[in-house]
Amino acid sequence: MKLFFWRVKLNEDLFFSRFVKNVAPREVNAKFACETEFTLGTFGAHAIDEWLTKEECKQIRNQYNDRQH
Repeated sequence: MKLFFWRVKLNEDLFFSRFVKNVAPREVNAKFACETEFTLGTFGAHAIDEWLTKEECKQIRNQYNDRQH
């Protein structure tokens, strides 16, 4: 989804990061999901194949496989 705002082409991530002011602190956001920086322990991930190595993507996808339920 591409948004045009003030004649600037923005994707939804940039739109929300620039214009939505009621967000959680960075420390909380960093635990929610990773995308461009390799981070283990997040709740989810978004578009990691575009930014991270195959090995990093594999580690993120498999990080909870060995956990006991």
